[in-house]
Amino acid sequence: MPVFYKKSSFIPYIYIKVRIFAFLSAHSAHPRTIMQIKRKNYTMKKTFKTFLTAALLLAGVAASAAITSGYYRIKSYNDNYMTENFNEHTLLCSSLSATTDYSQVWYLTVSGTDVTIKNALTDRYVQKTTGDYWSEKYVTGTSSNTFTLNDEGSGIYTFTDKWSGGPHCDASLNVVLWKTDEAKSKWTIETVTVNNSDLQAQKAALAKATTAQLTQFFTSTA
Repeated sequence: MPVFYKKSSFIPYIYIKVRIFAFLSAHSAHPRTIMQIKRKNYTMKKTFKTFLTAALLLAGVAASAAITSGYYRIKSYNDNYMTENFNEHTLLCSSLSATTDYSQVWYLTVSGTDVTIKNALTDRYVQKTTGDYWSEKYVTGTSSNTFTLNDEGSGIYTFTDKWSGGPHCDASLNVVLWKTDEAKSKWTIETVTVNNSDLQAQKAALAKATTAQLTQFFTSTA
């Protein structure tokens, strides 16, 4: 008694298998043909792997968002933030003190891979190092200095100063000149929305404190 199958992929599957078997049997006397089929399959697999690898690499490059001019926090590998010590105008790596602490906020002016780094609170720029030695501390000044912004992928960036070196968090949490291929020289850059009223209030408070310090200094030394 014949067996019937309702709408199923079983019969086409058997048909394809029989056709493949018939083809291979017909060419069993020709091993070269079998080898050609295997080579073609290998080539197709290799091409697919190459395409997949390229796609993954492109996806990795795209993981880093483009940095444009604006306000940012600059966070080091150990979750500390680049901070200006406005009493000494040096740079420190400090934990996030408050989301409204503008000594930890920087305005980046970006043109291609060129970038200047200006503190939002003091309006002072990070200066390039001037000595001829490693571990020189970074300071801020009134003149703009240009660094090279390097996109390392996956949201990681470095800033090149000279000698393939740039800002780096040292063991004392000072920002110093060191090689950019070190983990402690790598940074993430976080977008900040600035509240202008809060920023101006902090600037006014800083100016008042600075004036009071200067008045006390000159009065005590008179």
